[in-house]
Amino acid sequence: MEEKHQEDVVLLAVSLDDESTRSKIPAFLKRHDLHCKVLLSEPHQLEGYQSDTASILYVVNRGGLLAGVPGEFGRNLGKQAEARIALLSSSSATPGPLLYRIEKAPPGFGLLWRTPLKDDVKAIAIAPATSGHPAEVGVLDATHLKRYSAAGEPLGESSESNIEGRDATFLKGADLDGDGRNEWLVGEEKSFTVVDAQGDSFWRYWTLADSLQIGGFMDLDRDGRLETIVQDGSRVVARQALSGTLWKTPPLGTIRSIVRDPRGAFLVQIGQSVRSLDRTGRLGNSAKPLPSQAILAGRLAAGDAPPLDLFRPEATTQVEIVQNLAGDGKEEILVVTGGVLSIYSRKGDLLARLISPNNWSPRLAVGDLDGRKGDEVVVALPDFGLVALGMSPPSGKTERARSGS
Repeated sequence: MEEKHQEDVVLLAVSLDDESTRSKIPAFLKRHDLHCKVLLSEPHQLEGYQSDTASILYVVNRGGLLAGVPGEFGRNLGKQAEARIALLSSSSATPGPLLYRIEKAPPGFGLLWRTPLKDDVKAIAIAPATSGHPAEVGVLDATHLKRYSAAGEPLGESSESNIEGRDATFLKGADLDGDGRNEWLVGEEKSFTVVDAQGDSFWRYWTLADSLQIGGFMDLDRDGRLETIVQDGSRVVARQALSGTLWKTPPLGTIRSIVRDPRGAFLVQIGQSVRSLDRTGRLGNSAKPLPSQAILAGRLAAGDAPPLDLFRPEATTQVEIVQNLAGDGKEEILVVTGGVLSIYSRKGDLLARLISPNNWSPRLAVGDLDGRKGDEVVVALPDFGLVALGMSPPSGKTERARSGS
């Protein structure tokens, strides 16, 4: 049997150990016969390592594959690192850990582009294309709003002093005032702020109610500007693009969901009933009562047949209606739960599935990036970067993404 030595493993360690503990590092390396350098750092020197804690450990094998990333090593760093090193040193193969995999996909579906990320992502949004202006991707971290083109190229970022995203819960993007430049809604639990590409604020909306969500954007009064539909506690508010309120409903009760209606304006789930909401804020009649745990996620158009309502079972499951994401030419259903992203046909057939073994907390947005028929999904994958997934152009080549490939 061929003997495997520690030289098959390369360690890059970043340590913030103080003077009382740094003396223990050489003994640890000697005990395990490790020939590597440990970078001794101060907290302000951690930029780029996607972590603000110590100690941080990356393990890289001789083939250049990551064999250990910071997210895998918790408080018991020493024992976990020793176990990983022993495994790699005794094995004839040292592949890196799988950051994510595409378990099932139709031909042509895969990674369209990837760009690295330095900081943890709070929220992602796709601002749709408008006349003469392509789609943009917005990424919000703790201090900046960063913008990317539909092809993943950096377009710029806001000034650090203008964006405070540490408590952000959502990001939305759209050209609200019709001037060819996108505005971005940076949302928190009970407020959101409308900012430009530099992060400068136009106006802010806040509520004293227990809940707030964005139902979408629509030019309700047909003046060329988009209104923002806001669920503010028990009311629905149509907020104008520049300032002021177009209309707001009286208290409606417990609003559980607001979604776009393919045959009209919006649908509102009030308690266990779904009612239409037209452009003027008038409610339609309610349909039959829903199951107690059902939350409306969207409505599927069905041609001349009655539409199909889509429900999600719980708040922790993300469900969206997407357009031709897996290349079947029809509406599909995207479901994210835990570390699994799945795409289903409207009949319930599984079309594609992406799995992260690290059970990542999903940060994603869905929209049409390239102007071709169909949506793409942009996902922030920890330790890998910002990626766009979808159907490759007919003349392009799909890249299947795995750790280190």
